[in-house]
Amino acid sequence: MRIRPVQIAAPVNPDRRYARRAARSGRARVFFFDERAYLEPKGFWTRSEGRATVVIDADEDARRTGLPIAFTAGGAATTIGISVGDWSQSYSMTPGERRTVTLPPLGDEAAWVVNIHSGPGFRPFEREPGSIDVRSLAAWFEIP
Repeated sequence: MRIRPVQIAAPVNPDRRYARRAARSGRARVFFFDERAYLEPKGFWTRSEGRATVVIDADEDARRTGLPIAFTAGGAATTIGISVGDWSQSYSMTPGERRTVTLPPLGDEAAWVVNIHSGPGFRPFEREPGSIDVRSLAAWFEIP
């Protein structure tokens, strides 16, 4: 017996990626696809001088009206850039400064694909006595 393919087809979605981690934050679910953000029980940290992409899914009300997201600069002054599609905002922040913005309502999209660019940061072990955390962090994110 010989087997011969009748047709060779490309995968339906060759760029499909799978989330490596996910968590519930407030009324949303947040999905992480790489190691560029540090997930913790109540939110996540971004790396200093780094870029992270997270996907956020929320309830129907948030999809129609927009989703608030809060972020706080860590132990050093930093800059934070956030973009979703054509919408983008940039912030210069002092250490410990907190901001809350509302991600734009979703049109035909099922979830927000949020790109975050973080500026300078700090290492917790250099600022907090007794800390052994050597990560280089920029800002803390959470969904209220």
